[in-house]
Amino acid sequence: MKSMTKLFAIALMLALVAAGCAAAQSKDSTPMLIDKLPTNLWNPQTLLGADQHKKDQLAMVGEIEKLWQGKYRITAQHIYLLPPDHDSLPNPVISKMDFHNAMNDLDPEPELVFSNETFELPYLNIWKTSGPHPKYVAFSLYPIADKNTLLGYFELEKE
Repeated sequence: MKSMTKLFAIALMLALVAAGCAAAQSKDSTPMLIDKLPTNLWNPQTLLGADQHKKDQLAMVGEIEKLWQGKYRITAQHIYLLPPDHDSLPNPVISKMDFHNAMNDLDPEPELVFSNETFELPYLNIWKTSGPHPKYVAFSLYPIADKNTLLGYFELEKE
């Protein structure tokens, strides 16, 4: 009887583990749209961990959230460090064209739905994908100390 109970317990645990693995697989099988964006548009760009330049990352996110005034919520983000290769911010016009081309590779007709392209920083564009279930992707440039720049890719949900 004890061996049957042990076998049942083992079988139950294996079933739970298998179910958990299946759930994790299905969740991971749909990558975020920002994961499909190229990571080499502006060289050298280095992906930052949450603890790297933490204060600057929080400031960047806070500033872009102010710009869209509660209309969006961040669901995923990748923030990169762009070290200075010249004495100024990366050219926003060229950056916008490069990013638009990257969005075109993901979607045939992305639509620019929000932009902050003034001298007020951060520089920010929000793009909407086409189709019946659109997704929102934001691109931002944010200057920090030592002439470095943070480059942010954000996946958003409409509030």
